[in-house]
Amino acid sequence: MLKKCPSARNSMFILVSHSEARARILNDAGIPFRIQYKDVKESIPPATRETLPPEDIVISLARRKARSYLLRDTSEIVIGADTICWYQGKEYGKPTSETEALAMLRTFSGKTIDVYTGIALASRDVVVSKADHGSATLNELTSKQIDDYVHSGKPLKCAGALDIATCPKEFIKDVYNKQAVEGFSMSLFKQLCIELNHPLPTKYPDQK
Repeated sequence: MLKKCPSARNSMFILVSHSEARARILNDAGIPFRIQYKDVKESIPPATRETLPPEDIVISLARRKARSYLLRDTSEIVIGADTICWYQGKEYGKPTSETEALAMLRTFSGKTIDVYTGIALASRDVVVSKADHGSATLNELTSKQIDDYVHSGKPLKCAGALDIATCPKEFIKDVYNKQAVEGFSMSLFKQLCIELNHPLPTKYPDQK
């Protein structure tokens, strides 16, 4: 099922993602796109995943998503993206339950978390991809703050149970490279479009 975005007429891109943050960033940038909701298996064999650096993990999954909805009869470019959190050498993806989300946020309270976002663009002939890195430093959180946020359901939709765009402002002490942390970097997107020789609108916000 396709969901058209406000800028979807004469669409140039297909976004294969459930992420509201990615759609918002593209909309705010004036990028014409439409959303294709398609579940893509995001798993990598554990033995392989343990040997990969975080950049390679998000690139691999972003490329898989981009390839998952590639139409041979269209000139549209398919966008795939993936984001993970990384803390003390361990990967944190989307929590599978409220219990897991609670545990993640309790672990991250008062800490700085690395965030890696991969973006892939797929045309009929080629797939290009890159990864970006950001970080978020959390304030010390109370149990009530964590419980209330988790029970809102929002943490279950994002890597590391943390969406800096929707979480309470008092959660966040500092953010480096905001769009990478939110899950979509416009500067990275521009670089990939250049690699594909694919035109972009002339106006869009800078990454920083």
